[in-house]
Amino acid sequence: EFTEMFERSKATGQKNGFYRMVSDDGLLIEEANYVRDTLHGVRKIYDEVGKIQIEENYVHGQFSGPYKTFYPDGQIELEGLYENNETAGIWKKYYPSGKVMEEVSFANNMENGPFKEYHENGKVKTEGNYLDGDNEHGELRKFDEEGVLVQKMECQRGICKTTWTSLQSAE
Repeated sequence: EFTEMFERSKATGQKNGFYRMVSDDGLLIEEANYVRDTLHGVRKIYDEVGKIQIEENYVHGQFSGPYKTFYPDGQIELEGLYENNETAGIWKKYYPSGKVMEEVSFANNMENGPFKEYHENGKVKTEGNYLDGDNEHGELRKFDEEGVLVQKMECQRGICKTTWTSLQSAE
């Protein structure tokens, strides 16, 4: 059970202004802003213990601007950008330690373009390109935790074949 608190336009009866949802035990569930019954501005969603879980931005009901998700301790888990209701630019995923786990380019609301995955020590783990989603395309390079190149693959829309392996990794 929960309680909603919001302002309404007297003329139209639509939600207009600050919105808040609170659980019966007093924990914040959601905060947002509405314009003419439509999400507009920052919206925050909280987990079952009242810690922030998602922070997103809207312009007239469509995703626009920064988007973030959080680990239970408040550390950022994922961050990216929406433009015109579509994922855009570089999105970053983080380890619970706060170190970058992955950087992925988005276009046309899908993974498109360069990506890098990292070992938790900060060294590159994998680098390549995605095409029309989670499909590796072109050369894919894999590295060990010391940053040494150990494998090269040639990929066509997610189907990859090894073209080179280091002697070290073959042992």
